[in-house]
Amino acid sequence: YADAVVALERALSLDASLREARYALATSLRRVGKTDEATRGLETFQRQQAEAEALGQLAFQLDALRREASKNLLAGSFDQAIASYEEALKLDPASARSHRDLGLALLRAKRPSAAIEPLPAAQKLDETVEGYAYLADAYNAGGDRDEALRQRALSQQLVQQRKLARIRELTR
Repeated sequence: YADAVVALERALSLDASLREARYALATSLRRVGKTDEATRGLETFQRQQAEAEALGQLAFQLDALRREASKNLLAGSFDQAIASYEEALKLDPASARSHRDLGLALLRAKRPSAAIEPLPAAQKLDETVEGYAYLADAYNAGGDRDEALRQRALSQQLVQQRKLARIRELTR
């Protein structure tokens, strides 16, 4: 068990999120008589387990909300879809996907001015070519042709930047 303690401590120094290694270390520490360290290790393991379970539950809830919203969008029940996407955004406000999904649902519901709030937020979190296209569509549908053209230009700039970055990467 002493060898296991050394190996597991090394593994955890490289990646402290390894729950199984943390549990094995605590068990090994207990076997070599280091009960205080083992107890602290088990407490850390239990915290990590609880966090992982909470993240799993959140992911499950988000997936269920997004499936329900998608189903409602396909059925033309825009208000219900928007409500589900808003709930997903409340659960996961740092997700570009949550902002983008809500913005697209608002666009499909013919509410372009409302879509202009979540779509830029999505772009700030995760800049995508498609995101600029969605913004251009929202501005165009809202009657702001100049801003729609600006968003399309930003989309093209991003495409060019990514092409150049890929070329640089390939020539290394």
